[in-house]
Amino acid sequence: MLRNTGCRRLSDTATRLSRDTRYRGALFRRALPALTQNLRLAVVNGTLTLDPPVIREIRGRDGVKTIAQYGLQETLLLTALHRLLADGMDLKLSPECIGGRRGFSRHSFLGTLARARREKRNWVLVTDVAGYYASVDQDILDEVLRAKPFRLARDIRGLVMRLVRAGGRGLLPGNALAKHLANAYLHESDEFLASKGLVFCRFIDDFAVFVKTRRQAEAILEELRTCLQTRRGLALSAPKTGIYHRYQQGFEFLGYRVIGDSTLPTHENAERFVAQVQTYAERARVRSLSKAVRGLNRRIHWFGHQYKQGRVKQLYDELDEKVRAALRAHLKNRADPAPANARFRAPKGFPGNPAFANADLAALGLASLAKIKADYDLKSRAERPPSVRESGPPEIVEVSREGTGLLRILLRAGKSEPQRSR
Repeated sequence: MLRNTGCRRLSDTATRLSRDTRYRGALFRRALPALTQNLRLAVVNGTLTLDPPVIREIRGRDGVKTIAQYGLQETLLLTALHRLLADGMDLKLSPECIGGRRGFSRHSFLGTLARARREKRNWVLVTDVAGYYASVDQDILDEVLRAKPFRLARDIRGLVMRLVRAGGRGLLPGNALAKHLANAYLHESDEFLASKGLVFCRFIDDFAVFVKTRRQAEAILEELRTCLQTRRGLALSAPKTGIYHRYQQGFEFLGYRVIGDSTLPTHENAERFVAQVQTYAERARVRSLSKAVRGLNRRIHWFGHQYKQGRVKQLYDELDEKVRAALRAHLKNRADPAPANARFRAPKGFPGNPAFANADLAALGLASLAKIKADYDLKSRAERPPSVRESGPPEIVEVSREGTGLLRILLRAGKSEPQRSR
């Protein structure tokens, strides 16, 4: 299978990479055809040798993370295998797995949240696997790829495992196949939770399980911990594990802060967005005004569409003010203030000068979080089926002069108006 299909995908991947702007260096373009031919012959003849990746540590919001930086040959192989295997592996995953696969995203969690609300499952178990990628057992992963539903051909499985083992212990992120292999590794936990008839979702190694009572949540936590420990050799992270009531305490999951029926971004994500906008505006002083606006718009659109389904109108108004303040600072402190002075007539008294009005910033093309939310609400109302509430308020047709004087309220639909009492 690899000799026929894999080599053809390898050639297609090389063609795609040659057109990618990230790989358009002259040296790469000259070396790519020869490299692809050599890889094809090495795979067919069984003489392929792989170099170990360079292990790097990067500091993220959750601490220091370890990633693998592969060479050009290994990157080309991983990308070809990703194109060959990704779609087939995604089709075999459960619909509750929403991370690292096509057609699903963090927004899919909102569908699970709505289903839990309809079924009155107000208790939620939130947990996370401790050091997941580094804790993956490569022998167990090999067994997963040997058995259904993720069984691979022998030569393809051998090549995948060679690339995985070249990185050392665990499953290091930094390659195209990491998320698909990580989802396949935890697929058995999805089947375990689904067999209990639970409402849940999993984003790679993050779980959210909705139940009706706290006692049920505690029982599911112990069973899930035992399942992961015995079947996969994994442990749950104690600091990231908790049981919450969505209406009494609220909880956070995948960057969302859920309190009752309200869904908001977490305080950390909102502060990070403001910091990104302000930092970008400070670094963009030497850039053109149009590039600065485009850079801000990319961040605005990502954040706005990420959380637009929640009750964020007031928050978006506040964040819009901070975005506009960052752009005003960019206009005031530009290395070349001539364009701003020509447009805004050398503003004075920053930042309250009316020359930096909101309408002027919008004319420059600056996007708005509030507008993203308003457009989404308008589209949602247009797609919502008509209801009794939209037909208007109830009609008061009679006030009795005799008796108790209570209002007799009749709805319009199918009810005749009684005769007025004399």
